[in-house]
Parts: sequence; C-alpha cells; structure tokens
Amino acid sequence: MSNLIWILEENDSTKFPYKLIIRDEDKKENKLVLYTQDRWPGQKGKIFCIREKDLVNQNEQKKVLEKVPIIAYIQKNNLISIILDRYKNKRCDFLFLKKKYKNKEGEYEQIFWRTQIGLLNRHTRSKLTKKISLPLQVAIDKNEKYPWQFSDIITIKKKLPVGDYALIENDEILSIVERKTFDNLIHDFKNLNIFHKQLYELETYKHSALVIEANYSDFLNPKYVKFFKVSYIASLIANLFYQHPNLKIIFAGNRKLAIEWTINYFKEIKKNYIINQQSSLWNTGEKDIVYYKNNFKGGLYYEIKFYILNHFKSEDYFNLKVLYNHFSYVDKKIVYNQVQRLLRENLLERTNKKGYYKIKSINT
Repeated sequence: MSNLIWILEENDSTKFPYKLIIRDEDKKENKLVLYTQDRWPGQKGKIFCIREKDLVNQNEQKKVLEKVPIIAYIQKNNLISIILDRYKNKRCDFLFLKKKYKNKEGEYEQIFWRTQIGLLNRHTRSKLTKKISLPLQVAIDKNEKYPWQFSDIITIKKKLPVGDYALIENDEILSIVERKTFDNLIHDFKNLNIFHKQLYELETYKHSALVIEANYSDFLNPKYVKFFKVSYIASLIANLFYQHPNLKIIFAGNRKLAIEWTINYFKEIKKNYIINQQSSLWNTGEKDIVYYKNNFKGGLYYEIKFYILNHFKSEDYFNLKVLYNHFSYVDKKIVYNQVQRLLRENLLERTNKKGYYKIKSINT
C-alpha cells in the first residue's frame, strides 16, 4: 500500500492558474502532475487539464493551497478515479483521451477533470441494452454431467484446474465460474472444510464467481431445507461471503438465469480484456486496475482524534498551533472541526489559558 497525498498549488499561468500533484509519500515521488483551469470543477462538472511537460518556464516557488490524504486511487485504461479523505469535494475522475490531428499525422492528448456533477449531467449516446458482438470461447470441465448449453458460443470440453466453466482467450483463463444447484450447495455444507478449500482455490483467479441456481429465499424455507435449521444455513451463507471477499457469489434464481448471468459476465470481461490489449496510453505498462489505499485506521478524523487522546496526558496543555504543525498536510479547518467535535463529545475541555485545551476523559 502507498501513502498518496493530493496537493494543490498556485501557478503563475493565467490559463492554468493551478498545479495539481498526486504524490506518493512512501516512494517520495510524484505519481501525477497536472496544470488545471480551476481549484475544483464545481458546478461546471468538468474542466480541461494539461500535463506538466506541456507547460514550460513555470516558477517553481509555489504557494500550497491544500494537502489532503487520498483514500483510494483507481486506474483502469484511460480513467483514474480518486477519493479524498474529506467531507466535501471528495470524489473525482481524470479522463485521458487521444485524438487524431485533422490536418496532420499523429495524435494529441486531451485530459478532463470530472466530478460527480459532471458525470450526472453527461448523457451517453449508447444504451446498456445495445448488444455487443464478441466471440467467446468457453471451456466446460469434463466432469460436468449436465452442462449448461450456450448458444452462439464456442465451447470445448477439458479438465479445468478448478470450477466448471472458464472463459478462454489465447489459451489463457480470463475467468472461472463454479456452478451450484440448490442440492449441490446443501451437500457441500455437510463437508464445509473441503468446500472452503475449493472456494479458496477458485478465489485465486481474479475474475471468479460462484453462481447458484436458486434464490437466497429458498435456503430460508423450511420446506426445502430438510436436514438443517434455517438459522444455521443463513449463518453458513453469511460465512461464505465473509471468508471469500474476493469471490463473487450470485444467487441467480434458476438454471436459465444462471447461464444468462455467466454469459454477460464473460462478455464484460472479454470486452475489457480487448480494451486493455489495445490501450497504448500508459507508458508504465499497467493495463489493469491500479489500486492504492491510505494506511489509516478509519480516516483522517480518526487519526486526529487518536493523536490527541494518546499523545497528550491529562495534565498537558496544547493549542491549535501544535496540532496544525503536526498535521501540516491537512487543511486547518479539518483539524479545528475535529477539536470542536471532541469538545462536544466531552473528551476535551478548554483551560483558563486562552486558546489552550486539555484532555478531560480517560483515554480509551
């Protein structure tokens, strides 16, 4: 995991008056540097940006306007999604596009900084119901006694390392699906340790799923569940989700819908696989999701609270200046608001010395 910080600085360009830096504090390097037209897209929904290399002869002495920890940084293809650790203006995307020149050979880059407002106001021309023609090759495990029937899909029978159905591309397994009927799953609950091991192996594949040909409500119906208590079955199913967080568990309802879900799942994986293969935007060679999450225990507000209640003793006096210096990368308003919250929670109290505080309650 990396410690990413969002830094916004002033810039002396009239067209791009702000410099946005996403910095990896652990590696001491900048992950992304852009010059922007505004501090935040706001009501506009999106604004235009350019890379650092495209704006030269800039004064390096910049005034830092804000520093905010980044909770999540997700990169996929030509899109970067970011979530900041603050209450307002916390979610945004950066869309990187390549356009061909009209009057000459070659391409140029367009970068758009978008917020939730921009995404809500954006009207796509395509429809989700539009069918995308993608040739799929599906491998069916040779031990499947009554395999699913796929129309307009190339299928082959072979021994799979795990699961019942696999999406194949260039002899590579892109996705694995384990199929279970109602009776299959009830039987597996009788051998729970073995079943968990099978699912752990299934979970080692990035795009894996357990598709059940039944509704969740069926497992809570005493008429169907004959050998177990309903409450016990419910706890076992909940435990499946807990023990296998990276495995998609789908209650499809019946055989027909299970096949339908699997086909659409395979199509989506194949579509993104093709996009990743064709994408030449990133020079880093990263063609899939890059995900970072800050090393914090509950967020920025928790960190400020934890520091105050564990760093100072009950007899210590401290003021906001001390906290501002310690949390120099955080907006002062955030630090101030957290102190006010601790006062309301009766964990801090004001002292006779103006502007100073002290711990009121016992640290827990």
